[in-house]
Amino acid sequence: MARSRRAKLGEVTQDADGVTASVTDRASGRRYTVRARYLIAADGHRSPLRLALGIRTRGRRLAHVVNIAFEANLGAALRGRPVGLAYLARPVPGTLLARLDGADRWVLMVPYDPERGEGPADFTPERCAADIRAAVGVPDLAVRVLPAVPGTGRAVHTWELASWVAEEYRRGRILLAGDAVHVMLPSGGLGANTGIQDVHNLAWKLAAVLQGRAGAGLLDTYEPERRPVAELTCALSTRLQEERAGAGGEDAAARVGRLALGLGYRYDSEAVVADGEDGLGESGRPGTRAPHLDLVRDGRACSSIDLYGPGFTLLLGPAAAADALPAPDRCVAGDGCLEVLRIGREVADPSGRWAAAHGVGSSGAVLVRPDGFVVWRTPVWHPGTARELSGALARVLALPRPSVAAGR
Repeated sequence: MARSRRAKLGEVTQDADGVTASVTDRASGRRYTVRARYLIAADGHRSPLRLALGIRTRGRRLAHVVNIAFEANLGAALRGRPVGLAYLARPVPGTLLARLDGADRWVLMVPYDPERGEGPADFTPERCAADIRAAVGVPDLAVRVLPAVPGTGRAVHTWELASWVAEEYRRGRILLAGDAVHVMLPSGGLGANTGIQDVHNLAWKLAAVLQGRAGAGLLDTYEPERRPVAELTCALSTRLQEERAGAGGEDAAARVGRLALGLGYRYDSEAVVADGEDGLGESGRPGTRAPHLDLVRDGRACSSIDLYGPGFTLLLGPAAAADALPAPDRCVAGDGCLEVLRIGREVADPSGRWAAAHGVGSSGAVLVRPDGFVVWRTPVWHPGTARELSGALARVLALPRPSVAAGR
């Protein structure tokens, strides 16, 4: 990260073998150098690293906004109405009010216009208090304005009401994530999830490369998997913002779209082995999140989601050919350990829905990545598909040649 209370990141350079960063300790002023094979830039929407790399963004910037954090009892103004986020017309249209981190702690978000000469310095503590009272509609409200950032004397924190996506998620050995590569409008609360999903996608890939279990080409799948999701999410957040600021409502299609973007998107990259869908169902398609099912393992109820990670997981149907089963925890590609679980043996499926939920037959098999996404599947598991598994893992891990399949 480029900004921290304890340290400040300075010049960053990279070469064929790694990244060198200059760091200054804020308390002591001591400067030192950090050397690493890769660097993750998760340094926010103003990302100094993105700017230094010259990576452009594409999207819409709608307004400049100041955040005013404050403490006040709004019980009388709310009249018992539960409010998480309110759209207000005062002190100016487009003002937002949201809960901060307690019953009486709030944040008021007020748009301002730099083209009219307005800026953060105009928001003195006195003006902030007046804007809060105007927004709430209580002229004599007792209010305490809080520092915008704990430990500082600044009254406000500024940000852009914007919706944009960076044109690149990676430049050499520097990989960008979170607000550094995408910013969503606040409607829908989609920004944090999208950023977390970025790193969830990137972490296992980076770990596999650093541990020598995958080729560096695996990192090339990060952008093609994550950028399309961010673009769709930005489009949905913009639609929600326009509806709420205008008609004040949200239609059923938008609600479905928000759920689908959070859980139902599909990856399309070299880290997924697409199937021809011959005899296979829509559910459990490679590139989609492995579905949830109520299962039982070691006598305890669990979700199928809990079966995945930190390595790859091969799930075999109850009727899969027993003479072609890989040995559990057998390393079959790139020294990457594969956990093998068979429905009806290591894992029980009380509902009998595992095969249908994954779009395969009872003798089929599904390979799941460490992040819980389906990589590969087959309607029937047999010695031939056991060999295909090795090739699938080698492709996903960007290895130069397939390894010998387990069980051969």
